[in-house]
Amino acid sequence: MDPKPKGMTRIAVVGDSTTLGVGGPRSMLKFDYDYHFQLDGSKAGYGGYPYLLNNLLKDHNQTQKYEVINFASDNFTLYPQGNNVTYKDLCEYR
Repeated sequence: MDPKPKGMTRIAVVGDSTTLGVGGPRSMLKFDYDYHFQLDGSKAGYGGYPYLLNNLLKDHNQTQKYEVINFASDNFTLYPQGNNVTYKDLCEYR
């Protein structure tokens, strides 16, 4: 990820499928180790509430610039369960 430009506020958003965005199960996204993150709150073309947050900040704030980065992933948890793969094992966490 590029260094943050001067005067920019970055907001990192983490969460589950609701945060990820509408209609985007991880199996469809095919970016297991994609380190390219969009700076408008969307993820792989899906817009969840981080995308809406980015638009609200952009539309209603003329003095500050924001980048919203969506680090969400569905079907993972912080605590090991059946397959013992957790959010901490994903590139989004790193």
